[in-house]
Amino acid sequence: MTFPGILFIRGRSEKLNLGYRIYRREKNMDYKKGKKELGIYYANMLVSIAEEISAKNTGKGKTGIQGIFSVLQKRGTVRRNMTYLVTHWVYRLSLFTPWEEEELWAVDMAREAFSCPVILPTCSRKNIFRIRKIEGEPEKRLEAILRQLTDSDKDQFMKAFWLELVTMKKEKQQVLTEFLLEWLWVACGKEQAMERIRYWASSYCLPFA
Repeated sequence: MTFPGILFIRGRSEKLNLGYRIYRREKNMDYKKGKKELGIYYANMLVSIAEEISAKNTGKGKTGIQGIFSVLQKRGTVRRNMTYLVTHWVYRLSLFTPWEEEELWAVDMAREAFSCPVILPTCSRKNIFRIRKIEGEPEKRLEAILRQLTDSDKDQFMKAFWLELVTMKKEKQQVLTEFLLEWLWVACGKEQAMERIRYWASSYCLPFA
């Protein structure tokens, strides 16, 4: 099931005018070579990318987020790892205590989606882990992050990556959630977790007209 785009209708957070602030944050973002440090670096970069791309999204046709995700959807490893990222992120949100702010609905949605046991998709790192600094356009940086993901519980990079995301400020977690949910309307997979998240997310967002 595909939709051309989505419009969040339940207290959607205002788009931030990022511009120079994003540039400064990325310039000052710590980059180190250890797996743990790199996991933290990639997690912060992911949120920065979500903020940057979301700010440019017009919600029309194949522009903005939808356009980028439509390209990524055609690449096997990237597609599988994006589905892994979306579903496992929402699952982690479902373990949070509900947020009080009405416009920050990500946790409420996640708790509904995972109110009963769901089989989560897996993913693996196709190539040997490569320590690298992320550069280039937002879509290129996003693809670089996705190619490093794996579902291994013993991977120090992934442990640091997830820990950094779940301990961020909830406003940033909301932005990341809104960004990742766009994948639900591009990907055509029938994974159980994707179907449940898509169903419950529709209570908080609608296709663009």
